[in-house]
Amino acid sequence: MIHNKQMFFIGMFFIGVLSTFTGELVTFIMLFLILISLDRLNQTIEKFYHDWKENKNTPS
Repeated sequence: MIHNKQMFFIGMFFIGVLSTFTGELVTFIMLFLILISLDRLNQTIEKFYHDWKENKNTPS
C-alpha cells in the first residue's frame, strides 16, 4: 500500500508541475481532491469487506 501511495504522490507532483506551466492549477487542485476522496472511499470499502469476510468465516 505504501508503494502505491508513493507512486500516486510522485505522479501528482509531475502533473502539478505540468499544470503550473500550462496554467491549469485549479483543474489540478480539483483532480487532486477527487482522487483523494476516491482513495479514502476505496479504503473504507476495503475495511468493510475485510470485516465482512472475518464475520462470515466465524461460526455462529
